[in-house]
Amino acid sequence: MPTHPGQSLSSVAELLARGARDHPGRPAIIVAGRTWSYAELADGAHAVARGLRRRGVGAGDRVLLALPNGAEFFLAFFGTLIAGGVAVPVFPRAVPERLGSLARLAAASVIVVPDPPPSSGEFPLLTPAGLASAGASAAPHAAPHAAPHDAARDTGSGDQDHPCYIQYTSGSTADPRGALITHQNVLANIDQMTEAMDITADDVFVSWLPTHHDMGLTLMALTPLRLGARLVLLPTDLRDVAGWLRAIESHRGTFTAGPDFAYRLCLRNVRHRSGFDLSSLKACMNASEPVRKETLTGFEAAFGLRHVMMAGYGLAEATLSVTCTPRGQPIDVDERGLVCLGRPMPGTTVAIAGPDGALPAGQSGEIVVAGPSTCAGYHQNPAASAALAWRDGYVRTGDLGYLDQAGRLYFVARCKEVINLAGRTIYPQEVESLADGVGAVRISAAIGIDRGGVEGEQLHVFAEVRRAEAATAAELAAIANRIAGAIHDALGVRPRSTILLRPRSIPMTSNGKIQRAVLRAAVTRRLMPAAGDVVFPLPVSPVPQR
Repeated sequence: MPTHPGQSLSSVAELLARGARDHPGRPAIIVAGRTWSYAELADGAHAVARGLRRRGVGAGDRVLLALPNGAEFFLAFFGTLIAGGVAVPVFPRAVPERLGSLARLAAASVIVVPDPPPSSGEFPLLTPAGLASAGASAAPHAAPHAAPHDAARDTGSGDQDHPCYIQYTSGSTADPRGALITHQNVLANIDQMTEAMDITADDVFVSWLPTHHDMGLTLMALTPLRLGARLVLLPTDLRDVAGWLRAIESHRGTFTAGPDFAYRLCLRNVRHRSGFDLSSLKACMNASEPVRKETLTGFEAAFGLRHVMMAGYGLAEATLSVTCTPRGQPIDVDERGLVCLGRPMPGTTVAIAGPDGALPAGQSGEIVVAGPSTCAGYHQNPAASAALAWRDGYVRTGDLGYLDQAGRLYFVARCKEVINLAGRTIYPQEVESLADGVGAVRISAAIGIDRGGVEGEQLHVFAEVRRAEAATAAELAAIANRIAGAIHDALGVRPRSTILLRPRSIPMTSNGKIQRAVLRAAVTRRLMPAAGDVVFPLPVSPVPQR
């Protein structure tokens, strides 16, 4: 497998085209109980492409895709690329006003949605089924188990430097920034991950990650297609994490991925762990949020696994993956409990930026990244694009970290989320790990707020309490005291406030990152509680449910 894809592929659309040509009848994705072959996906994608062209979509036109996990997403995504357009995948359950705002920002030609829309409004609202019907009427329908005649030659733009898709950064609602990802960026990152993670065509991917976001799209959806591997795609709803484990067991999954909280949910919510046979698993990627040692060791111990967990670091501006630990090997942890995230992808360079240039090993600073998968900037946002660049082709990540003597990366915190208490630097994940250790806590979030007083920045802790509705006021007070006590015993500081919430109240992005800025705004603005989300203390602000 080549590290750099320019030797063999000229566009992302060719991932599907080559699969349809080389192994048309091989299963590509299994979704909602149906198996789609490579030929069937290619056939449907070309029908959607013809439908888009009939609607006037051409080279460089943006197509907003508001589609949940499913075959329709693949048909619309590849159909857009085949038509020469640029895909703009977004959160599928966004309110119409949000979709319209993103469509205007991206200057989209059309919006593709899963259900027939009542009216078109400002932008044409189309469905994959409707587009495919229009496309099918314009060209002969390909045989279901043979590669479509145009699948291998009609693959959209053949220039790797052309945009492939625009990835709007997680949780960015006030000032959305769309990372402009080229075909070359995607193909490079896929081949980097294939080599670094030792992925092969024999791997069976099992994923619930949203296909509209970077890890669910690039690693778990496009990488299997690159190899001719099989993907079992699940809905993104993780309220029943046992469904994820059942899918791994029944399909003999070998490769899965998720943020740290997803593995923690398995440990907390799956009682009869011995009832799951996960012995087929060879790799579980843990990324997208700070990785915890307790999660790595706990998940493997709970399900009788050994050295299947991998830890990684990435960001949308680098398409996805920047570093990862080796497959099948134990993961190191430093003296502060920070988990090693491995070495850079082949062809990627990671440095730690200080005020006067790159910092030596062991010193913390902003993580900066250079390589074939890093984007050149944001769509129609020159100011943000200029701020993204560091020097010598590196892009800023907004994250703090350090490299050890072996060149391995350790993530410390988001630059904007570091908490400074009386001259001390506290990292949110330090506090959250302690709060999560309190028995009744489901998940927690720590933020720092400086109101301009002489006391400076103060620590505020939010914690979701399991079965909060059944707890008495005294029991809730005891939980809050245990959280504060655990933090004080370990770090020598006490929270200014400990706010207990009902489950699923802490706002998170679709790929599992805590939206601490939303929590900070809620406390700062002193909003009144809504819908009973806050259970202790009462006179504090609410947070949006997820």
